[in-house]
Amino acid sequence: GFTCVLQPLDVAINKPFKDRIRNTYMLWAARNMLGKEKVKSPDRKLILEWIQASWDAIAPDMVKNAFRACGMQ
Repeated sequence: GFTCVLQPLDVAINKPFKDRIRNTYMLWAARNMLGKEKVKSPDRKLILEWIQASWDAIAPDMVKNAFRACGMQ
């Protein structure tokens, strides 16, 4: 289809971004589950910190390369 042409972030950015957030959550949940039956959900501030850190981990070159891969220079 046209995903590559219309959505460069889908090509190279979204997966590593979401994977990092997921991994961060899983580590947090594992640490907070020790000895507990029920784990509280992370608060919004913490989730926003995870989002920021995950976005910061995306190198500018990855974004540039995503657009290049879709034929946009």
